[in-house]
Amino acid sequence: MNKVTIVSLLVFLISTPLAAAVFTVEADGSGDAPTITAAVALTADDDTILLGDGIFSGEGNRDIILHEKFIFIESISGNPANCVIDVEGTEADPHFGFQIYITGEKNERDYLPHIAGLTIQGGYQYAGGAVKINDGASAEFENCIFRDNHASDSGGAFLIGYSWMVTLIDCTFLDNGSGAAGGAIEARECANLNIENVLFAGNSAVGSGGAIMGMYSVDVTATNCSFICNDAPEGAVASLGSAGNHTVDKCLLYGNVGSSLLEMANGDITCTDSFGNTCGDWVGDMAPFVDLNGNLGLDPQFCDFAEGNFLLYDSSPCAPANNDCGVRMGARPVGCVIVSTETTTWSSLKTLY
Repeated sequence: MNKVTIVSLLVFLISTPLAAAVFTVEADGSGDAPTITAAVALTADDDTILLGDGIFSGEGNRDIILHEKFIFIESISGNPANCVIDVEGTEADPHFGFQIYITGEKNERDYLPHIAGLTIQGGYQYAGGAVKINDGASAEFENCIFRDNHASDSGGAFLIGYSWMVTLIDCTFLDNGSGAAGGAIEARECANLNIENVLFAGNSAVGSGGAIMGMYSVDVTATNCSFICNDAPEGAVASLGSAGNHTVDKCLLYGNVGSSLLEMANGDITCTDSFGNTCGDWVGDMAPFVDLNGNLGLDPQFCDFAEGNFLLYDSSPCAPANNDCGVRMGARPVGCVIVSTETTTWSSLKTLY
């Protein structure tokens, strides 16, 4: 082999990226690593950690640090109800699910871990019960459930501070709570918080932002989201900072409890249905948008509200066929049909046979 060939081979090897690795972790401690934290330590950028179904708990499966990690953590089944990180945090013994951050002179957009198909429950912290994203980091969560997480101060499930971009897609926030602000999420100085097709139900804050608290210059974009029965004295759905510019599009606000519904000094509301909220449906900062941009104030007609089934009847004004925007409003599609009945006689029935 001549020198030119050797040099060419070395250049090829250096310039060719290594194939991303995949590590599996099972809830019983089997797999390529005994815990999620141990698996994270094995990864390089673009690697994937696959979690089997079951309940992940205890040391190594909570307080998971993603420091400058561009990796994927996903359930094998893709079903978040079956793949659960149970943080088991309490006031006396606080714990969280994930912390994501970067340090030094890094491009925050280069460190964007993707977490999908998991439930994170039972976190307890001063701030950010389930997930903390800070110090310039970005992150993306898809098809995840965050339930029964709590913060004694702010961000019952999420605390986002000084971050570039956080994206939530097809997620659910259930029964999270905070002692001050942001029952589900508090975002501080986050350049962009994008939430798409996300359900917020039963979240509460003692102060402001039953579902979301956006402080300072954060820009919040909510698309096809449902805010149902969230609770806070101010901003039962959200309290969004006046320095940010916000968009609420194709959303559904129902049954939220508070003296104000959505505090939003700057932004736009389009193709959104607001109905059955205790303080009124198009009040306060929402009042200028009533009867504009295809917005509605009609009963969304859930399939079974009492049982937490927020799918829509086919006759719902939030169904694409039944509103002027021609879009689905909220996070859930049509899932049931009204069966019509009509009175008939025995004589007419006999003619059918």
